[in-house]
Formats: sequence, structure tokens, C-alpha cells
Amino acid sequence: MEVEKQLAITKDNVSLEIDGMLFVKIEDPLKASYSIDNPIEAIKLLSLTLMRSEIGKIDLDKLF
Repeated sequence: MEVEKQLAITKDNVSLEIDGMLFVKIEDPLKASYSIDNPIEAIKLLSLTLMRSEIGKIDLDKLF
């Protein structure tokens, strides 16, 4: 699935616009949907949060 563009800030306070592609393989649908109405949307939101979090730990020079 496509991850839409979003803003992220690097460790040295530089704003970036990032996007990406996410490949998911669900091996156990029951566990994937347990207590979640839309597991695909939940995975997408988690990936957005993780991308911003990881970029926030890196300087712009190292990111490139």
C-alpha cells in the first residue's frame, strides 16, 4: 500500500516531506484483526508514526 506524504523533522531540526510504499503479509488474519476494526488502516498509521519517529533520531547528513 502507498504511504501518503507527510512532514517529518530530523534530529537537527530540518523539515522533510516523506512518503513510501508498505508491503504487508498477514499470516494469521484472526490475530491481525483482533480488537481492530480495520487492521490495514492500523498498520498504515503505525508505519507513519514509526517513519516520523526514526527520522527524528537521524541528522540530515546521515539521512541522505
